[in-house]
Amino acid sequence: MPKRRKRAMEATTTVDGHDIHWVLRSEPQWTPDGGFKGVTFSVHLADMKHRELILEFPYPQPKVHGYQFPAKPKILPEKIDAGIQQAIDAGWRPTSRGRPFIFEVEEEMK
Repeated sequence: MPKRRKRAMEATTTVDGHDIHWVLRSEPQWTPDGGFKGVTFSVHLADMKHRELILEFPYPQPKVHGYQFPAKPKILPEKIDAGIQQAIDAGWRPTSRGRPFIFEVEEEMK
């Protein structure tokens, strides 16, 4: 069985006056506790020396039984920028230090 390769996606953008770099962390997946997890991104200031943001989007379609997965969602930089802005509004401070800030975005990536 051929091994599936992970998409390599990353970019640098400006949100709220900060130069921010994001990288695709994981694709939508089934979790061992029986749930589903959407696409996630690792987000840092461009200098990579400050607090990380883990941006989690919801699973792209209603949960189904079995092993059916939807097609890989399109990664739209505008949605990532909007998710970063939501995380800033919710309390993530890009220039702070500490444990990663995990933020669940309300809108799914389609």
